[in-house]
Amino acid sequence: MGLPSQILERRPDILEAERSLASANAHIGEARAYFFPALAITGAGGLQSVQLGNWLTSNSRSYNIGPSVTLPIFLGGTNVARLTNAEARYQELLEQYRQTIVNAFREVADLLIAVRTRADQRDHQEKQVKAAREARHLAEQRYLGGIADYLDVLDAEREILSAETTLVQTEYARLNDLVMLFKALGGGWKPGDEPPELSVR
Repeated sequence: MGLPSQILERRPDILEAERSLASANAHIGEARAYFFPALAITGAGGLQSVQLGNWLTSNSRSYNIGPSVTLPIFLGGTNVARLTNAEARYQELLEQYRQTIVNAFREVADLLIAVRTRADQRDHQEKQVKAAREARHLAEQRYLGGIADYLDVLDAEREILSAETTLVQTEYARLNDLVMLFKALGGGWKPGDEPPELSVR
């Protein structure tokens, strides 16, 4: 209908799938980081003395500072399993993301067809209402001319009421489908945003 597909990016289900995919990608980076050595520098300080009176003297002070190195060479199986799981989770979420996009396009396409079909039905039923009103006018003229009884006029009135009821129901369904279409397109336009111009009747 002349709209860019990027308009679907505001759908909550697509946004959620995208965030989950980004999170899974970050977990792959974290899992790869476990393969590299980790260097940490730690320090400690305090007071020690067997006599309470010497606690605050300079001789009772103790300090400790030094590096700490973690080598992952003995955790290779764990790290490989962690990375494999992270990559598998990413592939799973990537497929879910793709499926979410396909479902979004299908939902929008189905609703576009529904709105257009309802519009065609409405146009047809408007013609039926017009024809029923013309039939009532002719029935009234025949009744006034004495060549038909009033039952024909009542039948024509009933046909008008039936046609108008069907028309209202179709228009209600069309407007409901239109609301569902805006929702399927992501909805939630804020003040200042330009809503899409839908080429649907």
